[in-house]
Amino acid sequence: MTQSVAKITRPELQQVPGDDAHRAARVSVDPAARGLAGLALRGILLMTVTLGLYRFWYVTRLRRYFWAHTRIGSYPLEFTGQPADLIAGFFMAVVILLPLYLSLFVISLGLPYGVLAANLVAISMLWFLSQFALYRARNYRLSRTLWRGLRFRQGGSGVVYALLSMIWFSIGVITLGALWPMRRRALQTYRMRHTFYGNQKADFSAALAPLYRAGWPLFLGIALIAGWTIFEIAGLWSAVPETFVFADLLNTSFRRLYASDQLSAVPLSALLWIAAISGAAMIVLLAVTAPAYFAAETRHFANSTAFGSVKLQSSLSRQAMIAVWSKFLIVLTGFSLLYLGLGAVLFGLFLTSGLPVGVVDSTTTRVGFFVALFLYYCLGFIGYSVIRLVFLRYRLWQAIGNSLSITPITLVSTIVAGPADRLRRRDGFGEGIADALDAGGV
Repeated sequence: MTQSVAKITRPELQQVPGDDAHRAARVSVDPAARGLAGLALRGILLMTVTLGLYRFWYVTRLRRYFWAHTRIGSYPLEFTGQPADLIAGFFMAVVILLPLYLSLFVISLGLPYGVLAANLVAISMLWFLSQFALYRARNYRLSRTLWRGLRFRQGGSGVVYALLSMIWFSIGVITLGALWPMRRRALQTYRMRHTFYGNQKADFSAALAPLYRAGWPLFLGIALIAGWTIFEIAGLWSAVPETFVFADLLNTSFRRLYASDQLSAVPLSALLWIAAISGAAMIVLLAVTAPAYFAAETRHFANSTAFGSVKLQSSLSRQAMIAVWSKFLIVLTGFSLLYLGLGAVLFGLFLTSGLPVGVVDSTTTRVGFFVALFLYYCLGFIGYSVIRLVFLRYRLWQAIGNSLSITPITLVSTIVAGPADRLRRRDGFGEGIADALDAGGV
């Protein structure tokens, strides 16, 4: 594959006579998204029929679509990944993950408080692997991405990135989210300072002040909600007997434990109300403040990125982010109402058919009922997946992409091919783990 790429003639960016050295090349994403809904519908149907096996081809075709409909200046991006890369990476991941899961199961059965130990190890392991997978998956996607015949790539270590992510996440939890911008900046710094385009290494230098100015309502709200939740739960927990051992909560079924004298003093209804109030408050907070913050973060990170003297610029606004999410929620709400209406009609037909609810009088009726229920579920899953891809993922890609530009274009031609790295199918290992853990995305 490397040899074939090397034969590509690298075109020069078109320049208008009289352009100055600061002229920018804008990024443009096709606004129409022609054929994307059909591609998604066909891919999801084939995944359903093949029990998920078609996913590797589907994801590859989606990426080729996204890349091909994105242009920097006059030239589109090109994705050269193959489904075989993802298949090989997925099965490599399964070979590693399966023994780990079995080991944790054995630990949970054979050791005192084994359930507690297994849960703690499992949570830590899965978090570490998910962060490792995200970094390695980014490496795969960059190494299969070309612009003007030059390949992107990523160095660094997935292990170091995963450890860095876990450390900063722990600090963020302890500080109730107050240091979230520092975590985001630290991870983005590591990613970008190990990113290359051709022979040119990226540089990244972002200040913290713009992030806190944009996100203080979000961070303050999270801290207040978390603080209130902890305070209320602590008040309820004070009624628990001192003889209670916390590990029993994970080593005993909750129903048995709650029925005992250990937790009988804690009203279950109060716990449910605390969870409902804090959950609803968090949803409202994120809906109001998150789009503005992530727009500011994306814009600031882009403006802090450069490949030598070639700089990225972004004009992404919070209005653009809010518009994308609003349209997505409107379309999703409309689909949900139609979907629920169809379900009500089908349920009404079932009631009027003469069969009582929950009663089937023959094998044929029983099979027909479950087939209809399965098809109804598939309709909801397919509809949601298509809407999410077309009206959220692609529109976010479009909003972010159309806000970007690179300058000056006169220096882009000075970047030449980097090391002739050999592309192997095992490069998809990170993608395989990400797929097995359902981490990452297109």
